[in-house]
Amino acid sequence: MSDAGTGPALGVKTALIEAGVASAVPGDDLAALLILLLVVSRCGLSRYLGVMIWLWAMACVIEDGGAYPALDARYEDYASDGTGQVGERMNPFVLPDQHGDLVDFRQFLGAPVVIDVGALWCEPCKEAAQTSPSLFADLQAQDGWLITVLAQNVGGGVPSVGDCADWADTYGLDYPVLADEIQEWTDRWKIRAWPTWFVVAADGEIVERLEGPQDEATLRRAIDGAR
Repeated sequence: MSDAGTGPALGVKTALIEAGVASAVPGDDLAALLILLLVVSRCGLSRYLGVMIWLWAMACVIEDGGAYPALDARYEDYASDGTGQVGERMNPFVLPDQHGDLVDFRQFLGAPVVIDVGALWCEPCKEAAQTSPSLFADLQAQDGWLITVLAQNVGGGVPSVGDCADWADTYGLDYPVLADEIQEWTDRWKIRAWPTWFVVAADGEIVERLEGPQDEATLRRAIDGAR
């Protein structure tokens, strides 16, 4: 069998990467897309490639990047200059997520939110990430959200969007994993232990600040207190 059809598919892969679409499409979906493109190109249906790329890529971007709540107009004026202490309101931080999209904390107001601040080198943070999907599922049942803020990379420096993407892929996370790219918020919050957890009520008030590793029972009790 001739390999002539591989040219368009490889060209499409390169174009996807250069256009940034590959980074927005989940790895498994991207692999499936490239296989499908190869089959189509071998069958001489290359005129349909552009339409297929656009439809598939947009579907993946919408699924991954558009799944967060929209900012409710009631919270547009929400503000806080707190330092992450119990009784204060959580700051309206805006940080990039694992898809490279900016995420605004205010989008999640109106429901309980758990924020865990961690580092890529931190073993307890890795252990928390392994169990966090079940915690997120419980929160989603109550319209709540879980947000991870990565404060340091493996060397203790500032994290990148790529670090967030690797973290989310490694642990199968489909909630926001954000990069504190200049460590502005972790400095403001005076993070002293890894991970640090904030349990935030629907109105933005911090009802619990838990430092260091926590078991799921403790976190769930704290969440119950935020409802």
